[in-house]
Amino acid sequence: MRAHFIAGMFLCVLSQIASATDKYEIYKPDRDSEGEFIDVSLKIESMKCDTWSNCVVLAGGTYKGRPVAVEVSILANGSQGRIAYRSVGKRSDDFLSALAALYKLPRPKKIFSTNAEADIILLDATKQKLSTKVFFAANGPESRYAELYTNIDKAGKVLEISEKDPEYRKNVLRGLTQ
Repeated sequence: MRAHFIAGMFLCVLSQIASATDKYEIYKPDRDSEGEFIDVSLKIESMKCDTWSNCVVLAGGTYKGRPVAVEVSILANGSQGRIAYRSVGKRSDDFLSALAALYKLPRPKKIFSTNAEADIILLDATKQKLSTKVFFAANGPESRYAELYTNIDKAGKVLEISEKDPEYRKNVLRGLTQ
């Protein structure tokens, strides 16, 4: 009986270790930049990107132990196009909360949008990596305008969402809500 107990405990500990290594923290502060810019990296969970002109990525991770995720869809023609950030439910709402906390802003009262669209310019596109600059409300009121970067690394299985300027934080959150 004691051997079964020890074996069970051993399997439980191994399971917890494996679970801990599966956690992918989306934000790791860079000590050199002293938190000037907030850049998050999410682990790609699924991807359908035969070409960069039509690409859908589901990426997630954790923020302070809470699971977060977002779906990103890109439609491009040449060096320009559209990007959509889409909710996958509670994990996306928690991603919105994580961004608000990282930006040191109140959490929006609204939920993550089912389809938050913006214009993009492709800055660099190779077979394995795509770098884009995102423009929220590019043709809309200046009070809603925001920029950020969204990059996809197929080989590294990472989706990055990086700040262009901390002044845009409020409007980035506004652009991602419905």
